[in-house]
Amino acid sequence: MKEVLKVIDVQLEDIKPYPNNPRRNDAAVDAVAESIKNFGVLVPIVLDKNNVIVAGHTRYKAFKKLGWESVPCVMADGLTDEQVRAFRLVDNKTAEMSEWEPELLAAELEALADFDLSAFKFEVPNFPLPDVKKLAETRQTLAERFLFAPFSVLDARRQEWQERKRLWYSLGLQSDLSRENMKTLGSLAGSMPRFYYYKEMQEAKLGHKITAKEFEEKYAKDYMPKNSTIKVTNTGGMLSMFDPVLCELMYYWFCTDGGKILDPFCGGSVRGIVAAATGYNYTGIDLRQEQINANYQQAADILGGADKIKWICGNSLNVKELAAGEYDFIFSCPPYFDLEIYSDNPHDLSNMEYADFLATYRKIIEGCVEMLKENRFACFVVGDVRDRKTGFYRNFVSETIAAFETAGAKLYNEIILVTPFGSLPQRAGRTFQRGRKIGKTHQNVLVFYKGDTKAIKETFKEINIADLDAEVLEE
Repeated sequence: MKEVLKVIDVQLEDIKPYPNNPRRNDAAVDAVAESIKNFGVLVPIVLDKNNVIVAGHTRYKAFKKLGWESVPCVMADGLTDEQVRAFRLVDNKTAEMSEWEPELLAAELEALADFDLSAFKFEVPNFPLPDVKKLAETRQTLAERFLFAPFSVLDARRQEWQERKRLWYSLGLQSDLSRENMKTLGSLAGSMPRFYYYKEMQEAKLGHKITAKEFEEKYAKDYMPKNSTIKVTNTGGMLSMFDPVLCELMYYWFCTDGGKILDPFCGGSVRGIVAAATGYNYTGIDLRQEQINANYQQAADILGGADKIKWICGNSLNVKELAAGEYDFIFSCPPYFDLEIYSDNPHDLSNMEYADFLATYRKIIEGCVEMLKENRFACFVVGDVRDRKTGFYRNFVSETIAAFETAGAKLYNEIILVTPFGSLPQRAGRTFQRGRKIGKTHQNVLVFYKGDTKAIKETFKEINIADLDAEVLEE
């Protein structure tokens, strides 16, 4: 059994700073003193056998500043002189190796809003609550850079993307409203930051091991930051939340100014609210009246109303009757077959056998393309799904392309959206060893065009293409 370290009181005047200490710490002394005043001494000073400081020079200076006479210390008398010198360096160096998780740090600081932490100068991304009316103006400023470079790979892991996403979510977007009871195959283990760390914390509390599924169903919500964009069902499954930055980007790149957008699988409120906030007119269709009601409530809370939005409850097989008219852009994210079961409605695509799912899916796309004006774009965000029985992919991406091309809209751009890792690095090894399945970290953004491509330049406004930064081109 390892010897338990003993904390002893040592007179401050008997403690000797290490004369060759390579760490500059004067800038931190005031903050450490403030910490000691607020929380007491939770970390003692480490001394060698001659009372020379091994670790804790900043705390030593803070104690002197506060006028302490004796301080708690731990003696490192079991180390050799060489080990003591090495530990001085290692102790400081390991602190430099860790990084803050911005979203979690922001959540912790928010929870401590009434606690004065100004002395500690936390630096986190500033996510101010934006004025929705000025959002379009902000977008025009960013337009000088296209929002993002128009390449075939969009990286949602980049800091700029994540900061803009948080900006949108700070408006109060809650696309999970009314979907708490959905059945979903999405796993929190793949998306929740530090999933396994929190699971281990819960196991320590319980005093025994639990499965990932049990943690998801019973405990995960307790560890989720209040402002997290990851949402959870009542049974612990993960709810997909549409990325508002991708939404904004596709509108800006592929819809005409102030154009009319049709979304046959609208689901939550994100795509409609982003459209209205950036000057577009939006019509979305969903089977569930509860979802429609929740979306309108979101529009009222965030935008003060839904002047540019129309959400319709109905079956998109009847899209031409439900949302009659012509549209400038089709934009949607259809059900990925049975990955999420949205409702018990027999007309819900996620409830059908795959053959029926595809037949209905093709008819809905056909109806939408008929309503799309000539010389206009359509965009579906899709991802392939595996057959639960065989493990083979169903080739859903190709099925989507075939459906649009049969309907008269040809594939024009294919964009890969690189999504955050979540806890995939922790899971990929096991999954790969069991079945050689590659960890998936992308979605396919398929852009189609109906009409004569020669008309694009005249139909769509010229976007100011700034010279791409050298560092962007090098990435």
